[in-house]
Amino acid sequence: MKNLSVLILLIIIALLAAGCSIAPLPGAEPTEPGEKTGATLVLKDKTPVEVRETSEVTNYCLEDGSVILVIDKPVLLEESPKDPFYTDTVRPGQDFGFSKLTPEAKEAIRESLETKPPHFDLNKQLERAWVRYRKYSKDQDFHPFRILQRHYPCAESEKVIYIMTEAEGMKDEWSTDNEQTTAAFDKTTGERIPPEELFTCSTEELAEIMVRLSGLSNEAKMQEMIRAFDLSHLVVYPGQTYLWYPEGTLKDQTPAKYWLTFDNVEEIQSLYHPWARPFAY
Repeated sequence: MKNLSVLILLIIIALLAAGCSIAPLPGAEPTEPGEKTGATLVLKDKTPVEVRETSEVTNYCLEDGSVILVIDKPVLLEESPKDPFYTDTVRPGQDFGFSKLTPEAKEAIRESLETKPPHFDLNKQLERAWVRYRKYSKDQDFHPFRILQRHYPCAESEKVIYIMTEAEGMKDEWSTDNEQTTAAFDKTTGERIPPEELFTCSTEELAEIMVRLSGLSNEAKMQEMIRAFDLSHLVVYPGQTYLWYPEGTLKDQTPAKYWLTFDNVEEIQSLYHPWARPFAY
């Protein structure tokens, strides 16, 4: 039995040394590239990539038809998912008032989410997929990079329902990358509310206040974060608010995705207009 265990371990080491990768993100392999949309993108090394659509995904293909990147069409869930990608802050299975919205409000929210651009850097994902393709396609061990997207209710206030958008894609052959953003919608009409309208102060004032409430002591770092402050990266949970900085936003950024978190939840909550303040359940 001991010899068998050693043999299995040696096989695993050999496979890793040969360049095998972890399994790709879940989802069926594309069987049909789909119809060409007319768009052709060009990578940094001038390689052309065709954009092809099916009813469920958008495929990004090389000229020979090889699919290097698959983007699933976003799904709107009417309650928070049972298996959030990487957070347990949202209560799984809760709809945060979504079920009480009128059909007209729900439809307006769906249309708004469908027309908003994707929440990830498409060029970066394509370049990563192209690197992977060149590394593994000759060994027939290539799986297209895949981006999964979904929207779901994550918090509510007196007049607002907050919808989280999560996008999960491959960072490299060993790990995934996740992005979260929150959009605010009027409960009555389903109209999208710009994030700067949720707060009692200007975006410039908000940046100063939020960064200083984060508890950082390095003044130079705080000034850099104030300048890079972007409300499009706002994340709202019941009674809590966070903001993150994408990779490369800050100088010497560690970790790659930097989260601005706050110990004084009450002070952050007080920055909202009363009608927009996320309930703390």
